[in-house]
Amino acid sequence: MLVEAAIAIPLLIFLIFGGIELGSAFEARSAATSGVRTGLLRSASLGNRPEADLRTLQSIVGEIGTENVDGIAWIVIFNADTPDIDDRISQCAANAGAAGGRGLDLLCSAYDTADLQAIANGTLTMGNYDSGGNGDDTSYTCDPTKIDVRFCAGARLTSGAINIGVAVEYNHEWTTGILPSDGLTYTEFAVSSMLTNGPADVMGSYGGLPTGPTQNLGAGASASTGSTGWIRSGTHGTSGIPDAAFDGITDGVYNNGSVSHSQYENQPFLDADLGEMMTLESIELWNRTDCCASRLRDVVILVSDTPMSGRSLAELEADASVTSFDLDGVHPTTSTTMMPGLTGRYVRIQMRGSGYLHVAEVVINGWPEA
Repeated sequence: MLVEAAIAIPLLIFLIFGGIELGSAFEARSAATSGVRTGLLRSASLGNRPEADLRTLQSIVGEIGTENVDGIAWIVIFNADTPDIDDRISQCAANAGAAGGRGLDLLCSAYDTADLQAIANGTLTMGNYDSGGNGDDTSYTCDPTKIDVRFCAGARLTSGAINIGVAVEYNHEWTTGILPSDGLTYTEFAVSSMLTNGPADVMGSYGGLPTGPTQNLGAGASASTGSTGWIRSGTHGTSGIPDAAFDGITDGVYNNGSVSHSQYENQPFLDADLGEMMTLESIELWNRTDCCASRLRDVVILVSDTPMSGRSLAELEADASVTSFDLDGVHPTTSTTMMPGLTGRYVRIQMRGSGYLHVAEVVINGWPEA
């Protein structure tokens, strides 16, 4: 009996701790995969904005967890327009620092544990990221004394659009993803996450998208805004109220009763609660068409798992759990922002400046969560 117990107890301990280790490894893989997806979405949404890398790193660290940042050996953001992606990633990590900065000129930027710890601690911000030293990205240059050194976000599109790759080495294992080589550019705000088990299979596809046709998840969503203005009834219903942007009708003529409208505000917004977590494929934004279309400009689309009410745009963009997509300039009659595989329950449309926010329709294409 004692002999059997002596054998069984160590075996039981082994099984328990082995199960814990396997569970931890699975959680680590899931966190890294989610981090790469979020990082790719953030990179695509910011395009060549100078703060793109910083926001991307914040997103990845947020997904993996600031408490786990010591387990991240490298985050590499690289030019994916190359047949030797395996070599590119390994070269970036191995030669960071030896090439005059963290990365290889025109090929990649590599960030190590120390860089990421600074992000987790909040000691690395836009204030010490741009060359102006005040958080204003207008004076940003590729300065080797800053975090983003060799392959800086602000210069990526100077020679034409390229595909961006993101690779994370977490707990001694690589997870990678790229934006697809299908002619899409940053200015189209399109992204398709392709996630794999490592650099050797970087083109493998991510299997997380549901099958079947998409639905307009925004139709009938619970809508809210900071203010309403110019209430007017028409053929379709009532213009001016936030619900008008989620009635499934894209008619942009105000008197027809299907256009939302705010008062004149600083950074006016329009919120939608989809009721539960959803898997998104794209968001279509439809502008007013009878007049004043130029008012809809410099818009940000934000997607979150948790409510965004009561929080400023700056607070939301600093939150790694919120994914944002910039639509710079005057908005056209309609545009589509791709975000395949992104999950969320809350969607916000917000202007960066002051003005009137009027939207004919917000069409949120995707699939209900299983």
